[in-house]
This record gives sequence, structure tokens and C-alpha cells, in this order.
Amino acid sequence: MSHETLTFEHFKLPLENGLYLEGEVRVPVGTAPKPVLLISHGFRGHKDWAFWPEVSGRIAGSGFYTVSFNFSRIAARDADGISPEEAAEAATLSSAALLIQGDQDRDALLLQHAGFREQAPQHRYLSIRGADHTFGTVDPYEGSTSALNEAVTSTIAFLQEKLA
Repeated sequence: MSHETLTFEHFKLPLENGLYLEGEVRVPVGTAPKPVLLISHGFRGHKDWAFWPEVSGRIAGSGFYTVSFNFSRIAARDADGISPEEAAEAATLSSAALLIQGDQDRDALLLQHAGFREQAPQHRYLSIRGADHTFGTVDPYEGSTSALNEAVTSTIAFLQEKLA
């Protein structure tokens, strides 16, 4: 895996009703076109929460453009994941997907992950042994963990296989 020098730029785009979209773009140096990955945080997070800046930088350093951003508002209905109807719709994705889950996550999310495996066996699934919802990391961020390293390394390998 290469670790390229990155160009980093912050952006803030005005939206309606006084809202805005704020984020960062990381671009490997060079002029060759590369796939762009949108990196979005979870329900209670933000683009700078714990491991997200490092993950965005590591993926960009492996040769992809990354865009991380903060949502103007959080639209999730609850902290237990998506509805069964939304899960069924997600199972119909025609593009390849990699779903990574720590095997020590909350029960509701583990059940949701198992449902995805059953409804959409065409996708790739990775269960990281001993990992929780945040792969053993905390906020404020104290550095990577072996579980997070496994998740990021697997993600980069998947992206390189499917997009490079």
C-alpha cells in the first residue's frame, strides 16, 4: 500500500434555512483521476469524532480522494439502526458492498448485520473479533487499535479490488 502525500482543503457550503454543509477534502498529490469516497460519520458523531480523520487520511493516502463532512441535521430515527423495510431495500443494492461489524457491538446492531447477511448474501461481510461499535477507539481520540487497523486495511483492500 502506498502512502502518498496529501492535499487537504476545508469547505463550507451554504444551504437553505441558515444550514450549511461543512467538510474536508483529501486528495493524493498528482493529476490522475481517482475514485472519490464520501465518508460519513454515524448517528451521534461528527467528521472529527475519534477515528474519522485518521480513517479518511489513511484511505486517501492509499490513492483515493476522500470527502468527509458533518451533517447539518441528524435524520436517524433511533440509535438501534434502520428499519426492516430499509434493510430490505439496502439488500437490493447492485453495487458491491463491504459491511464491517465488531462482534461485540450492541445486540440490535448485531441482529441487523445478521439480517443483511441473510437478505443480501451477494455482498461481503467482515466480523471483527473482540471489536465493539467503535473498534475499541474513544473520543477524544487516543490512537488506532488492532480492530480499527483491521477494518481500515480490509476497507482499502476492498476498494482497491472494486475501484482501482
